[in-house]
This record gives sequence, C-alpha cells and structure tokens, in this order.
Amino acid sequence: MRELIRRLLNLRKSGTKTLAQTLGSRGEELVARHVRRDLHMKVVARNQRFVGGELDIVAIDGHDLAFIEVRTRRSDNAGAPELTVGTEKRRFLRRSARKFMSQRRLTSFTPRFDIAAVVWPTDGQPEIRYHKNAFPPR
Repeated sequence: MRELIRRLLNLRKSGTKTLAQTLGSRGEELVARHVRRDLHMKVVARNQRFVGGELDIVAIDGHDLAFIEVRTRRSDNAGAPELTVGTEKRRFLRRSARKFMSQRRLTSFTPRFDIAAVVWPTDGQPEIRYHKNAFPPR
C-alpha cells in the first residue's frame, strides 16, 4: 500500500497524468472546440486555478460570461456526468467566478454557469451534452 501511494505521489510530481486526467483533458479540449465552432462563443480562459479547484472554460456569449464546467466519463453506467456537479462545486464555481470577473475587470458581464457532459466510450465517438444556465448565479 505504501508503495502504491508513493508511486501515485511521484506521478503527480513528475507531471505524468493519470488515465482519468488524460480523458478529462481530452474532454475539455473537445468542449472548447465545440464552444468556439458550434456555439460561436469566444473562449477567454481555460484551466484557471483558484483555491479549491479550477475553472475549466470561461467564454463570452453576448453579454454573458459563461463559466463552463466540463465532466468527462467513459459511459453513463455510474450515472450522468452532468449530475456530479454538487452543491460544493457550485459554491466553488460561483466564488471563483466572482474573483475571476473582479480580477479581469469583467464585471459588466452577467455570469452564467453551464455544464458540458462528455461521454467518450473507449471504442466510439464522443457525445457532448451541453446544459446552458445549468444552475443560477445567485
């Protein structure tokens, strides 16, 4: 057990991504492309780190500043990925969005919280389910 923990810690230190992190990165890249090409939004930031986590994608959509949380899974077998954005994550996203908007002087925009669920089977094509205004900004 100690050896396993040591190896996992070394993976993080060396910058090597786990399979889940690689899948997540691929999902975020796919969604960023979808947001730009298909939804015609302007991506202004990606992977913005804050205490407690990160903002996956931030994009301008008219007068809205969309904070897009991306959830990528291999299947829906354990439940829909979009349903995994719980109360704590929503609280973090709201708090981080306020900081982001203040730091970048983007307070004239209306914050909006979207969720993009990507189901990417090992042997198939990815499916994106995009939920605009997934939860209120409060």
